[in-house]
Amino acid sequence: MAQVQVTQQPLVYMQPPVYTQPPGIQVMTADANTVLTHLQGVYVEQVRRIQEVLGFEMANEYAIFQLDPSTGQKVGHEIMHAKERSRDCCTRNCLGPCRSVTADLYIVNNELNPMATYTKTTGITWCACCKARASLTTNGPQQMVHDVESPNACPGCTPLAFSVANHKYSADASCCGMMPCNAYYFGVTDTRNGAPAGSLVKLPQTCGDLLYKTNKVSIPPR
Repeated sequence: MAQVQVTQQPLVYMQPPVYTQPPGIQVMTADANTVLTHLQGVYVEQVRRIQEVLGFEMANEYAIFQLDPSTGQKVGHEIMHAKERSRDCCTRNCLGPCRSVTADLYIVNNELNPMATYTKTTGITWCACCKARASLTTNGPQQMVHDVESPNACPGCTPLAFSVANHKYSADASCCGMMPCNAYYFGVTDTRNGAPAGSLVKLPQTCGDLLYKTNKVSIPPR
């Protein structure tokens, strides 16, 4: 089992953990961009709660791990966490995915100092009749706000896409790809020069995922 070293920084962020495997992982600093830049891909796993099995919509949480590029699986301990800020039970269960959302991304055990915050107004980002607005705010020495832009679409019938800062995520229309047992791939393009910049993969759901209504996503290295 890899050893984890955590030290307290005098400023805003906590020094993230440094893992001894897989080889090639560099020491990460407390800056949000540097933390993500030095990872060889990430593996995002939605947290399971028994309340979801019983039919109650809960505030979503996601555990984020380093990705082993050779196996496509998570490796080591959780390094970052994303958590939807709690809203009242009626709003979550009556509006479901249409509810407004504010979620924070932070280094594990440093919830009070989020590296980034995602916000979405009431509605659905890709739906023309109830269009929602979304943005991503990155914190740190220079706070930046990026609009998350999604063209109108119909999952499975039309291509899906969204843009954040200088990157566009695009997926082909695929009814089969939207099925729980299949993977769904988004290609990432740098909008400044049109060059490929990576990919994002919604992984196939297991029986446990279907039961708990959870998803897993991987972002492999370029």
